[in-house]
Amino acid sequence: NVEHHKPSISLSIIESMTGNGSEWLSWIHERHLNIAVMYDVERMSELRSETIAFEELCLVGKFGRRRAKTPISFRSLAKYPLVLPTRKHPLRQIVDRAAREAGVTILIAAECNSILEVKWRVVSGEAYSILSPSAGWEEQRRKQMFVAPIVKPTLRRKVNILSLPAPLRSAAVRSVTDEIKATVHQLIESKMWNASQA
Repeated sequence: NVEHHKPSISLSIIESMTGNGSEWLSWIHERHLNIAVMYDVERMSELRSETIAFEELCLVGKFGRRRAKTPISFRSLAKYPLVLPTRKHPLRQIVDRAAREAGVTILIAAECNSILEVKWRVVSGEAYSILSPSAGWEEQRRKQMFVAPIVKPTLRRKVNILSLPAPLRSAAVRSVTDEIKATVHQLIESKMWNASQA
């Protein structure tokens, strides 16, 4: 807890599933945002990008429709109506790229950039989706959602911390970054987050 250990630091947290995060990068450049935690952002000269973890994406669906944790081949996803983010979203881009490379046509039942709406459609049985296991942790605990690993190929994404280059980062930003990395390590080690350390 940064605010507990560093009472002089005040945090304002923004969460979004919309878009590709380009607005966040602009906000960092303009000093409206100090740190962004994003997926699959390549290294860039004007910002510092550090990979802190790797996540594997899974097929998710209404509990009971498929045995949880039983792997499913990527090619078999063609049989499942999926609700996925729009094409500009990094998660969708991972799925679309894998589909092109495998020569598989994915059945898109709906496009939605709201994680709450995606999970509602999955839990209601309206469609399936592709998410990280942690995104549906609560629904799994309540036995509302199954999670099945995708194989051949696996869909893997990087978790990155974005900030200004070192000479422009304040001590507060460095402290919060260190706290994020320590929390990520703790969550992975305790098995509370199904990811691997970078």
